[in-house]
Amino acid sequence: MVSINKDSAEFALAVANLAAAAIAANPALSMEDAVHAARESLRGASVSKQQIADSIKQDKIQCLEDGTWHVMLRRYIKRKFNMTPQQYRKKWGLPDNYPLVAPGYSEKRSKIAKKTGLGKNK
Repeated sequence: MVSINKDSAEFALAVANLAAAAIAANPALSMEDAVHAARESLRGASVSKQQIADSIKQDKIQCLEDGTWHVMLRRYIKRKFNMTPQQYRKKWGLPDNYPLVAPGYSEKRSKIAKKTGLGKNK
């Protein structure tokens, strides 16, 4: 069992081994991304309820993996981190109803769909 003390030599070695394995399996992966992913994987990722609330704005959602802001996260987390929404929510301890689309954008698209009669039989 690896000690989760992130300053220990054992932890550093485990991160290095995991990052090396990730790069061997995916040569296109950068060293920085591999090390970041290895550290997060080994130490576990969790966020407070306040951090979760702060990650959701009316016009954007913050990616907890790298801190960037987006209108829609689903495609971004798939392309950048190869994660499904379920994996993302599980990793960060997010509730099942955590949005992956900015609330304002969802409302805007909903209004457009209703206005054009999308989903109604004609």
